[in-house]
Parts: sequence; structure tokens; C-alpha cells
Amino acid sequence: SIDGLRSTKVKRTKEAEKEAVYGGTRSPDDSYVSNTHKENLCLEYVANFRSNFVRLFPNRSELYLTAKNEFKVEKFVCTTIRPTQLPFRELYDLNKCAEFVAHFLDYEPLENVVEPPSTLPSSTQVLEWGVGDSFDFATLLTSFLLGAGYDAYVVYGYAPKFICECDQSQTVCPLVADISDKAGAKDEGVENPQDVDNEKISEEKGSDNEDVLSADEDAPPSEEKKDDLLESAPKGGEYKLKSHASTESKFLKSLNASEADSKDAPGEGGAPISKAFTPQPIRWESDDEGEKEVEDGEAKSADPLYGKRVHCWVLVRGGKRGVPEMLFVEPSTARIYPVSESPYHGIEAVWNAKNYWVNMQKEKDLVGHSYDFGNNDLWEFVFIDNGPIALVEKEQGERSMMDMLNDPIGDEEKEQPEEEEEEGKAEEEDVDDILDIPESWVNKLKIDRSKYNIRYPPHGQKVILYKKAKLELFAEGFHEQGMVSRLTVFKDVDRTVVKESVESFVNRRDKVVKRVRKPLERMVHESFDPGRPSSLKYLIEWAGKRREMHFYVNARLDGLLCREEDMGKKIVEKFEGRGDNLTYRSIAVKESLESGNSTFVLPGGAHNPDLVVLKMTEKYERNYEKEASEDVAKRTFYVKENKVRTQYHYAGGCITRNTINHDKERSAEDIGDQLEAVRDAEKECLSEARRAQNETADLITTRKHEEQEIFIDQPVFETASTRRDEERKILETEQEEEQGDKRQLDYLTPFLMNIDPKDLTREDAMKVKENCLKALKDRLLERANIIQNRLNEENKELAKYQAAFQRNQRDNDPDAEEQFEKECSEAMFRIQILEQRLVQHEENALKKYKDMDNK
Repeated sequence: SIDGLRSTKVKRTKEAEKEAVYGGTRSPDDSYVSNTHKENLCLEYVANFRSNFVRLFPNRSELYLTAKNEFKVEKFVCTTIRPTQLPFRELYDLNKCAEFVAHFLDYEPLENVVEPPSTLPSSTQVLEWGVGDSFDFATLLTSFLLGAGYDAYVVYGYAPKFICECDQSQTVCPLVADISDKAGAKDEGVENPQDVDNEKISEEKGSDNEDVLSADEDAPPSEEKKDDLLESAPKGGEYKLKSHASTESKFLKSLNASEADSKDAPGEGGAPISKAFTPQPIRWESDDEGEKEVEDGEAKSADPLYGKRVHCWVLVRGGKRGVPEMLFVEPSTARIYPVSESPYHGIEAVWNAKNYWVNMQKEKDLVGHSYDFGNNDLWEFVFIDNGPIALVEKEQGERSMMDMLNDPIGDEEKEQPEEEEEEGKAEEEDVDDILDIPESWVNKLKIDRSKYNIRYPPHGQKVILYKKAKLELFAEGFHEQGMVSRLTVFKDVDRTVVKESVESFVNRRDKVVKRVRKPLERMVHESFDPGRPSSLKYLIEWAGKRREMHFYVNARLDGLLCREEDMGKKIVEKFEGRGDNLTYRSIAVKESLESGNSTFVLPGGAHNPDLVVLKMTEKYERNYEKEASEDVAKRTFYVKENKVRTQYHYAGGCITRNTINHDKERSAEDIGDQLEAVRDAEKECLSEARRAQNETADLITTRKHEEQEIFIDQPVFETASTRRDEERKILETEQEEEQGDKRQLDYLTPFLMNIDPKDLTREDAMKVKENCLKALKDRLLERANIIQNRLNEENKELAKYQAAFQRNQRDNDPDAEEQFEKECSEAMFRIQILEQRLVQHEENALKKYKDMDNK
């Protein structure tokens, strides 16, 4: 293959066979190493079909009906398919399921590229090996798709070299194609900074002269324009209608051409053979530089086995699970082709878990193929299926190969009409006698969640090379930055100059989900999930030129939708859903303190000079609760000229509107309260601009800190699984400690320190017994002495209380008498308890000593 892999199926099969013979870690089931009676009947029936097919069509390639499994047991290929639905939601989708199979297994080419493999192992064994050829891939993917409810089939045919070798280095990455399709449109409102500068300049000119016609419109045309107008003008002073485009159908034209070619081509007598499948030219997707497509003759000269390479892929018919049309799925790369755009050369046979169909069509192009398996003229079935496909009634005169093989040798049997009940019984008996396909001999497919999470075994990552592109894939939790994919697009074929890089992330604490880098343009575009403190959605920056920030407007109190900044020139903010109807704010600035009022200054941020405000503009939506002549539409603050212009909304049916120009140098008495309101609005606008500038500086600083120290949050289910694993490990550790050395828990262990229990003699045993009894007697006596000593101490304390009370009795103190009674009561209680414990200990001591002696 393109990765340098060769077929190792024979070696792996021999190892599996040795494990079955000599016994290994896992003993195979009986269905893997033997056949049932029904399976043997099925093999006999299939062998008879093969011999009859070879006799009728000797020039066709041998049908791939049976193959040996990993234990050298002959199996019918249809029974190798095991429809299974895995307990993973992603694998319920066609695209996701195909991607999982393509990335989970390592692809290896066939041992003989012009013949199908002699061994077709079970899908359980393929999952255990983690490697397989195109037939293994197709069988596994078909099993998953059938379990998910798709109408899927394994297709055996011929394919070009780059597909058989899984070589995508000369094909365009599908992700790059998606990017190129969107290149003409604006990406989420992102524009080229040079175009933006031009638009801003034109906007500024238009904003200052909205009520005046442009001078260019009234200016006379130049000489060059006059010549262009004269040439484009119709001659004779009359208007001429434009000619309509051609109404000829391109499809009918190509169809007539193909029919003419088929008539001119020499016909072949007999049935179609494998050589009759004329391979189609490889259609490489050209890039923006207009490279030529590879022609049919060039492909044939480059590959001597062109059109003969055997391959296996998957057919998904439309109708189920919302599939709108026939699709071919390449299991080794997860590419999905419409049948009309597939690169495959021809089809020999198709099968699934229910039946096997042989392709009997003579068309050279797969585009004209019919996939109606109920049509016996186009597809020859092996088993009679009682399903909907087999119940299609044949038209009169249509006879399949099985009808010809089942014709009686002698006179034809004439049907004698009987009663309808007898005919129904006969038909039921015939149906009962039909041999159907045995159940699959493969066990239910299973994939552990731990292996499923790896996605790209064994290290959780994979690299795919495309034409001028490289795709790196990572499993969740395996990359230190939380990256799951990185697509690098190069400018040259040798992949040395990076044109664009697209990175995708998951589970990052800073909510980054996507980052697009364009080194040649010095542009970085970051996308964020909801949940950040600033509600940032996109952060786009051209280094030193322009910065754009888009926000989740519903999560912000100020209704800020986006903020666009041309470094050192202009700042534009757009709002949505504000209570004051503000929709737009722009601030023209420059990085110089030579001109302008020093009070109108915005902070430039770290390592940047302060920005002097030259002009500020605000725009408002229409407020229908006010009169149009009183509802402000636009207010422009000319800071340098100390002037303010206020424009109001147009009234209904009017083409003019109110406009008021304020001169801040005039006193407030000359113009009334309007100038004070304008000055307040100017202060508020400047204050909001400073606040936004500080917020932007804090956001940029936070982003730098977040990139320096990246934190990855584990998903909820993963956290619960990790916690269960930790609890299980703690429980296992405690059990191991409890089940440690039993000698440490044995009461005889101290007496057996210098004696080997295995070589214990009678004398040693008696000595150990005497020592044990002596130790027990000493411990019991020690315990009795402790209780007796505490009893004596309590009696002494009681005697002291009584003596002290007798000495103090002369004072006739009632409090002292009450205290004496309390202390005597407590002392008597303790003495009584100690006496009971001493008596109980003497009884238990005699019993324990007797029990130990009897042992």
C-alpha cells in the first residue's frame, strides 16, 4: 500500500490455525472450526451453481462464492456477514460508520492484486487483528451498516491502482474541497483587510455627503469611456435584442454520441466476461492552477494492470435511512461516491447476508448499470429469496439461468389444472423445500469502549497525505492541546510551503473549537463555543493590520454583535437588540498626539501608543414612539473641528430629513439645551469607546495566558468512568491487604518465629503450646491486676472524700454536704462497675485458658 504495508493475511491465518489446534488464549467456537449440516448442504448447492455457471459462461472470471476462514474451514461468503448494531450513537450514521472502519483498521493490499483472496476471515478476527484487505473492510462495514438499518451490499469488482493501494496522495482532500467551495463567499462576515479599508473610505465619504449627489455622477465621461460606450451601443440607433443561449440538451447530445460509439464498436458474441468491463479513465480533481486531468491512455500506460486489479467495496441502495440515491462507499478511505461519479471499473458480483447476485449486464460503463436485483436478466441470483426482490413476477418469455438448468431432459411436464386448494398446498410444499442461506457463523461483533475511544489504534493518531494537503487525526484526550484534527494545505506539490492550517479542538476550558491559520496572510481565525465570560464567538486577526471580534449577542447585556478594528485607523462596533436602539458606533483614530484634543484619547494597550480620537459616529434604529423629526438616526462628532452633526430619520413619504449642525465653541445660551444634550452624548460615546477598548485589551491578554497554559476538561461520562476505576482500584488494594500474609493474622505467629511450620516436631509443638498458654495466662493476670488497681484507687478516693467531709462537718455548710453526697454517689458507681468487671474477667479468663488448652 502507500504506507508500505504488504499482505500478511497468510501468516496471521497460520497463527490463528495453530491456536485452534494446540490451544491458545481463546478457544474458537464450534461454528468457526466446523460446519453444520445445513452449511454443508449450502456449500454443495453453491458448488453446483459454480460448475453450471462455468459451463454456461466459460470466459467469465471465477465467481467468488466461497472462501476459507481463519481456521481453514470453507464458508459461503454471505454467511460471513454478521449484521450488528454497536452501542455507539455515531456509528448509526453512514458517514461516521465508514470513517470509523477506515480509521480503526490498517489497510493492506491483496496478496495477488488480480485475484480475490483465498481467505476471508470473520469480522471478529479482523477486529482483533486490527488489519485487513479490501474484502475484510467491506465485510465489516456491510455488517455495521446492515445492523444500522441501511440497505448495504458487498461489491466485488475492479478498481484503479490508487484505490487498491489506498493511495490518496494524488486526490484532493474532501475537507479542502469544502473550503475551496466557500472561498468565493465571505466566511462568517470576514473580509480582506485591504478591501475593508477601501470600503471604509468610501463609507466615510458617503456619510459626510449623504444629501449631496456625488461629483463623479455629474462629471462628463472620459475619452476612453466614450469609446467603450460607442462600441457597445447598437448601430443604426435601434435597440437590438440579445441572442438567446443554445437550447440543445447536453445530456441528449452525450447520449447520442455514446449510442453511435456502441454501434460502431464490434460486438462480442456470448455472455459478458471480465475483460468486457472497459475501465473508465481516472478523473483527478484539478486545483486552482488549472492542471490537466489524467487521460485514459496515460493511465493505461502508467499501470500495466489497469482494469484488472481486484477490489471490494460497499453499495448502499437508496430508500432506507433517508438515502436518496445509489451510493458507493470505499471502506478503506470512507469516501462516498454517487454511482454516476464513481472511479470503479466494473462489477463481477454483489452479495449481502441474504443472497448473492452475479452481474449479467453488458454495459461498459457503471453509470448505465441497473441495480434492480429483482431483474433476472441483469442479475443472476444464487438462492431463491422469499423476500420482496424475489417476488417480482417475470414477464412472459423471460427465463433465468436457473430456469434453464432446471428444465427436464425428457418431455416437458404438462401442468394439469387441479383445484385451487391443491395448487396452494403444492406451492407451500415447494416453498418449504427451498434451501435458504444458513445463519451467519460469526459471533456478534463487539468493540470495547476503551478501544472505541482510541479510534486510531494503536497510538490514537493517524496521518493521511493528500494532494497538496496533509490531514492529522487524533482521538479525544490523546493530544495535549485537546486537538482532534489538523488539516494543513500546502501551496506546492512537495508540501513544503504552508498555505492554510485548520485545527479542531474539543473539551477545552477556554471553549476554543476551531482555529484557522494562514501564514502567508498572517491571519488567525479562532472559533469558540458559548460559555466564555466575554461571550466571544470569533476572534480574527491579521497581525499588525486588523482585528475582528464577533460575540454571542444574546449572552451580552450591551447587545454587542461584533467589533472591527483597523489598527491605528478605525474602530467599528455593531449592536443588536439594545433598548436605546443603537446599532452602530465607529471611531476614527490615529497614533499621534500632535493634533486633536488631548482629552479625547483611547488607551492603546500593552506596548502600543495611545490612540487620539478624530471622529465618532453613532447610528440608531427607528423608534416609532417618537416623531421622525425628533428621532435621531445618525450623530457624528467631529472632534478635531469641535462640531457635531445630528441627522434625524426620514418621515413617511419624505425624501428629506432634519439635520442640525452644532458648534461646540458657541455658548450654550445661543442654542439652548440641545448643545448640552449633544455634549453629554459625546461624553457617553467616548466613555463607551474607552470601556470597549479596555475590554478588548483584557480579552487579548486573557487569550495569551490561556494559550500558554491549556486546560482540558473531561466529559461527564469519562469523569464518572474514571471515578469508578479509581474506586475499583482502592477496593482491590484493600482486598489485597486483607488477603496478605495470613501468618500475620495468626495468634501463633509470635511463637513460630524461629520454627519452620513445615518441619514442626512434637517437641516443638508442645513447646509452642506451653509458651502460648503461658503468654495467655500472663495477659489475663495482667488484665486482672489492672482492674484491681483501678478498684483500689477508687476506694482510696472515696475514703479521702469521707475524711474531708468529717473535718468540714463542724462548719454546718449545706453546700459542702450536698457536694459530698454527689461525689460519694459517683465514686460508688465507679467502684460497683469495677467490681463487676473484675468478677466477669475472672470467669472469662478461666474459660479462655481452658479453650486454649483444649486446642
